[in-house]
Order: sequence, then structure tokens, then C-alpha cells
Amino acid sequence: PQPTPRGGCDSVAVSGSTSQSSRHGTYLPSGRCEDNEDKVYYKCSDCGSTSYLWYHDAGRWFVGPDADNCDSSASGIGSISNEDLEDVSGDWQEYTSSGWSANSDIVVQCNFDPTPRPVASPPTGNDKDADQDEAAAAAASGGAC
Repeated sequence: PQPTPRGGCDSVAVSGSTSQSSRHGTYLPSGRCEDNEDKVYYKCSDCGSTSYLWYHDAGRWFVGPDADNCDSSASGIGSISNEDLEDVSGDWQEYTSSGWSANSDIVVQCNFDPTPRPVASPPTGNDKDADQDEAAAAAASGGAC
């Protein structure tokens, strides 16, 4: 069996569509698909309408209004591909007033955050430490806030 394509991107930028410009924006990981925990779906943080990006088991990547745990095929942008999202090659298609149409201007760019994020330490339940840290910081800065 083929390995399941993954969306291992920290964020995904979608642009270039003519008829689906409300789906342009930055997509962030939003959850894992119900049927396969290896698959991530993304939700747009700044699109003109609620939009998701997901891989469907029919061998397509979709951009549409509801991923429905990656089971939905209702979409405005799509690509036939069994590749991981960052490796998808070939044209994406968009739904237009005359049906599905290939558009080589559509870009679905997988981005990786080069900045490691600090891991938050668990709360200790001891607020005295925080007060001491604030006092030490205030003393180090000459008492100015």
C-alpha cells in the first residue's frame, strides 16, 4: 500500500486563483483527520471566507469551506496528487462559472518555520518565584518599569 500523503507544513500560503480569491490566505494546522491520524488539515487564518485545506483519500488535495474530517470533496480549489503537500507538482484547478479549470497561476506554498519555538514549562503553582523574577528584573533595570 502507498503511504498516506501528509501535510507536514507549519503554514501554507494559497494565492493566484481567479474565481476563488476568497480562499487566498495563510492556512495553519487545525487538526488531524478522523480516519487517519497521519493526515493534518489546515484552516485559513485570514481568508475572505472560512476555508480549509486537506487531503482526500480519493487522491486529491482540496481547498474548500469544510474539511469534514477530510471526507468532504466540496471545494473551490483542488489538485490530483498522491504526494505530500510540499511535493505536489502539476497545476491546481479552481471551480469557475463554467466548471473546473486548470490554473497554472495558483500557488499552494508549504512553509516551514525556521524559528524553534520555546517549550513552555509547566506551571509550578508557586507564585513567589514569579514575584522574585519581577523584583530581580526591576532591580536590574534600575527600578524602572
